[in-house]
Amino acid sequence: MNMLKTSFAIIVALSLLGTAQTALADTHTCTPTEVMVYPKRIHVRCSVPAISMSSGTSRIWYFAVSTLNADYANRFLSTGTTALVSGRKLSINFTGNNTSGTSIGCAYLNCRVPNYFGIK
Repeated sequence: MNMLKTSFAIIVALSLLGTAQTALADTHTCTPTEVMVYPKRIHVRCSVPAISMSSGTSRIWYFAVSTLNADYANRFLSTGTTALVSGRKLSINFTGNNTSGTSIGCAYLNCRVPNYFGIK
């Protein structure tokens, strides 16, 4: 009987692992209206908020990266500033339900950390 309970527990655990929701990412085309540098983060504000189809969030105005990785932060700053001054758009991939940016001052209601970004 104990073996049956153990087998059942293993089957349940494996089935839960198989049905775990994979984090889905969204891509937003952003026309930057500001690029700001703070001690903990660099952020870009978009002219139109991003809508996350994966999380249902529809008011993502800001995208921010930590300044702890200086090389990455500088690339984000350079890319955002270039898009801002040249009138080009940014393509920003993000995960709507990822609110890890709160640790750097990225508000959970309207800001996300990009997975990757580039100029269009």
